[in-house]
Amino acid sequence: HCFVELVEKFGMKRYGRSVLSKQVVNLIFKSIAVLTGRLRLSFVQLLTTLIRHDVDYDLEACNLLKDLLNRLYTEQHPSRSFSPFFQALLELLLIIEKKQETSMVSTNVAKALDEKNLEEAENDTATSDPRESGSVLGDDEDFERQDDETLDDEDFER
Repeated sequence: HCFVELVEKFGMKRYGRSVLSKQVVNLIFKSIAVLTGRLRLSFVQLLTTLIRHDVDYDLEACNLLKDLLNRLYTEQHPSRSFSPFFQALLELLLIIEKKQETSMVSTNVAKALDEKNLEEAENDTATSDPRESGSVLGDDEDFERQDDETLDDEDFER
């Protein structure tokens, strides 16, 4: 509990990624699956705090806890009484799921914006006037105008 209090007091965003590497966070995931009793509940609370503060972790580690939640549900559902550990684990997995959805949405938005910007740039290039871009060749209208402005013999005499 002391570590959770320190994390909340000093803020994980400032220190978390440098203090707790992805491997350490993944180890906490794995520890939850093998520990028992109150220590296991403490690790779930710790991990919940860390996830809320955006630490890095592997998605495969999350699957381990999903399997554990499914087993606990099967065991505890007949009595309709769910342990505090089950409830804490469920909360943790819901937080992880929400963060993953938010991450996917922001990734999709970024991709859509990139595609839109690329499309606009291509449209701008396709519809731009070559004279504005400094093109040497110009277009047919330039050649027609040049034909209309032919020089007379008088112009050569000057």
